[in-house]
Amino acid sequence: MMPRTSVWLAELAQNFYDKGAIDRQALLEITNFPRWKEIIERIGEGQLAQALQILIQAGLPEEEAVKLHQFL
Repeated sequence: MMPRTSVWLAELAQNFYDKGAIDRQALLEITNFPRWKEIIERIGEGQLAQALQILIQAGLPEEEAVKLHQFL
């Protein structure tokens, strides 16, 4: 039986991430990356802004996008 060290677990997580088996959040959690929760929140904010921009380009009024952003 192989002992599970933090280095081993981090390497395993990186390998799984590279193969698409786990997502970015799981990788950061498993490796206990400093301030990983803040990183995930910033990424989510950026993705939300991109999605709203697409909706605006598709015809959603900007005022509605702002309301939606505030709600989410």
